[in-house]
Amino acid sequence: MNALDALNDLLAREFPYLADHRVTELTDRGLTMRADPTGFQIRPGGTVSGPDQMRIADYAGYALVKHTAGHTLSVLLRNVSLSFLEAPAPRALTARATLLKLGKRTAEVRGDVLDDTRRLVATAALTYTVR
Repeated sequence: MNALDALNDLLAREFPYLADHRVTELTDRGLTMRADPTGFQIRPGGTVSGPDQMRIADYAGYALVKHTAGHTLSVLLRNVSLSFLEAPAPRALTARATLLKLGKRTAEVRGDVLDDTRRLVATAALTYTVR
């Protein structure tokens, strides 16, 4: 089994309720995750809710740290700063997570959320505790 399939299997076991989120690309320092719109909450005006945008950014960051630091380690979100840049339509979203730094106990990740036209709709700085 390749690393991409192993990571998706791990995520499916840990978060079965997020089956519509899949890692589609994986490198040592980054990954791309796609989320189908089936579970999104739609806000008035026809836009994907902020919590759903935050969820895909966090989930992609979590997956990247798990892949990089080790599948058996505990990874907990410690801090996040998220900026909403555009209001995405209720279609598939993509998150690109980039590992900025991996220390013994913390990981710093940048998470960008893009809509189905590849327009940047949100960006996040995520800090995880690794133990």
